[in-house]
Amino acid sequence: MPSREAPREADVDTGRLLVTPLGLSPGVVYSAVRLTRPTTLLVITSASAEAQLAAALEEAAAQPRTLVRLMADPHVGFREAAGLLDADVRAALEAADEVLVNITGGTTVMQYVVQRIAETAQSLGTPTRRFALVDRRAVEAQRAEPYVLGEIVWLDDREATDATG
Repeated sequence: MPSREAPREADVDTGRLLVTPLGLSPGVVYSAVRLTRPTTLLVITSASAEAQLAAALEEAAAQPRTLVRLMADPHVGFREAAGLLDADVRAALEAADEVLVNITGGTTVMQYVVQRIAETAQSLGTPTRRFALVDRRAVEAQRAEPYVLGEIVWLDDREATDATG
């Protein structure tokens, strides 16, 4: 499976790891990064959507270490999840002080994959929190101006101690 900028084990950063899908709406990554300020970013995306990642990070004024995992079939590739959880992803999950997982954005399959990554982080003993992003604007407005900060909604039992990072 294709990947970009995969860290060698010695290069894995500690700190906050953000896991997020990226579909054709780059505002999701923009808001997720702005609201959580990760040290490391793990993006689950497709080859066609990956092109928007650099612009979303530039708009967010963020430069986290970035790992990208490309899905071969972002619409029905549910069975790709296990392969995307490779040794480098597991090393990043283990090294992180905390893992924040955005379950919104991208396709249903991408959302499924990030949920599986959250489960893996939890099984490794890494503190993990899931969240959703909300943009209350009309879809047309979101498409026309994607880089407007959304709202974060924490989903797990314990509320974030510092929701903005």
